[in-house]
Amino acid sequence: MERVSIILAGLLVGVGAALAGFFIGDGFEAGREPVRSVTVRGLAEREVRADLAEWPLQITAADDDLQTARRRVEQDLTALTAFATEAGLPAGEVIRQRLQVVDQAAERYRQGPITGGRYIITQTVLIRSAQVDLVEQLSRRTSELVERGVVVQDQGPSFVFTALSEIKPEMIAAATRDARSGAEQFAEDSGSRVGDILSASQGYFSISPLIEANPYASPGEQVEKKVRVVTTIDFRIED
Repeated sequence: MERVSIILAGLLVGVGAALAGFFIGDGFEAGREPVRSVTVRGLAEREVRADLAEWPLQITAADDDLQTARRRVEQDLTALTAFATEAGLPAGEVIRQRLQVVDQAAERYRQGPITGGRYIITQTVLIRSAQVDLVEQLSRRTSELVERGVVVQDQGPSFVFTALSEIKPEMIAAATRDARSGAEQFAEDSGSRVGDILSASQGYFSISPLIEANPYASPGEQVEKKVRVVTTIDFRIED
């Protein structure tokens, strides 16, 4: 009997402690002020110019004699280099890249006779320069290469903006100011004021052509570009 009394007393103490904890916790919860906030997005945009041009070109020659095909590639490469240096580019900015040689007679699944020459040699060349305007001008004068007897495969230069890290801090600050301006407008309309930043997230930086006339154009086609970033910020709203 004494053992049963002890167990009952223990249960009553446990229930009492639980109830006390509940009411204490409920009292703290009721006394806590709700946090009022507003989430807004801030936008920053800047117009920039590309500072690097990369222009890949390919020279191809075919012949039944491997050395003859090779000499033709070298002649065309010399003419291409002269075309670039005469315009003002250093020879070091005309960079040889991959050389591909195809022996059509060695192709495993070839059927029928070989036409155009047994050996096909393709030399890839990259013109890489900070003289962006000059490279853009040259890309419009490829007909002069044809006049010199040089035929190149050309998809046009790509213009790159490499100084993004230099403008990032200022653009993030501008986007933050834009977000705060939106929050202040909201607070003014509701008779409140903007407090501290509760949380913030930064979107990614995008670089696009300044004039997007062709939706299928490559982002690198234009020298003039637009950098854009969006931040999302949660501000405290105070009375």
